[in-house]
Amino acid sequence: MFGKSLLIFCLVFFILNIGMFPVNSSNYNGNYFSLSFFDVVVPDDYESIQDAIDNASENDCIYVKSGVYFESIIVDKKGISLIGENRSTIICGMASINSVIIFSDYVKISNFSIVGSISSGIVINSSFVEIDNVLVGSCGGNGIELLGSDNVIIENCDITNINDSAIFLRESKNNIIRKNSIIGNKNYNHNDSANILNGIILSKSDNNIIEKNNIQYPKEYGIDIVYSNQNIISDNRIENSYFNGMILYSCNNSLVINNFIGRNYEDGLWIYYSNNNKFVNNTIDNNYWNGIDIVESFNNLLKGNIISNHSDFACGFYYMDENNITGNLFIDNQYGLYFYESNDNNISKNNFIENDIHSYFYDSIGNHWSQNYWDDWIGLRFRFGIKKLILRLFPKFISGKMIIRQRERTRFNFDLSPVDIPYNINDKIKG
Repeated sequence: MFGKSLLIFCLVFFILNIGMFPVNSSNYNGNYFSLSFFDVVVPDDYESIQDAIDNASENDCIYVKSGVYFESIIVDKKGISLIGENRSTIICGMASINSVIIFSDYVKISNFSIVGSISSGIVINSSFVEIDNVLVGSCGGNGIELLGSDNVIIENCDITNINDSAIFLRESKNNIIRKNSIIGNKNYNHNDSANILNGIILSKSDNNIIEKNNIQYPKEYGIDIVYSNQNIISDNRIENSYFNGMILYSCNNSLVINNFIGRNYEDGLWIYYSNNNKFVNNTIDNNYWNGIDIVESFNNLLKGNIISNHSDFACGFYYMDENNITGNLFIDNQYGLYFYESNDNNISKNNFIENDIHSYFYDSIGNHWSQNYWDDWIGLRFRFGIKKLILRLFPKFISGKMIIRQRERTRFNFDLSPVDIPYNINDKIKG
């Protein structure tokens, strides 16, 4: 019964996609070709893609004409290129465990739709692989999965209707994941399995670049990075995750830059046990709880971020020491910054605008406030003749509580050099 349903699905998918994706009139080097360019043409030379691979030599280029191919394939020869006519070239896994498995290095797959596997759509266990312009959907597991794979490029792919994660990297390094579209079901029921669970996951994977991806409506997290170091996460758009937009758990020496993280149902960015990272020029807007939560993390830099429209904290810091928070805009949040048992942090040259409470601390010591703009700071103003003067050295009071002799006591921090003109951090909020 499942196989029959899958057959009907693949045929309908093929019919709906005919004409939607233009024939790719160039090979992957950008040169025009005729069919004579290719070593093997399917179905002209072989009826199935797997037969073509089995009979190919290393570094052969296999061209696959548009149509539905009911098979799962294994690529186990070095340098094989599989080039589909367009995305109406469909590999329908027919309820196999994985639709495509790549064991060999220097493989390229381009211009396909890959659907219908019980587990993952594409599994890569090799290096120097390129996946380009591929649609992956209707898979019971992950969309594209890298296992101990290095120097892989995944770009220009569309991934949807996946029961697990769209792209999963496990113990893989030096890979590039860019310009992919990962779209869940906007109207999903959270108990419905037929939807993207997570956008992109990195587990024990270092030195990767995750850039310019569009991730919408995952059931859990947009980007989830655990036990992974020295990664660059840039220019991604993450929206409407059921939990957090992005997570870093036990990640060090990474750069998170120029991302838009908004309208997620818990926190925008959640950082735990992560040190020596840089979070620069991100826009974190209108997440349901907090913009950023940072827990037990040290020596991180938050610079040039715009964090706005949160019903709780723009940034909540817990057990967090010796971090640098500079040049950010905290606007229209219930709290701008909240420190809980967080010590020796530097907070300088930020804008605090239209927050209900700009900052608050609890049992935190040694935090240094300097040259911030506070829209409720009036300084010591007086008139001298026709001019109104401001005594700039008059401090900004920052209230909080300390535990002293087992009792809560109100205490104050001070910004001794607040400024009276906001910094030009960004002209407007992106998105």
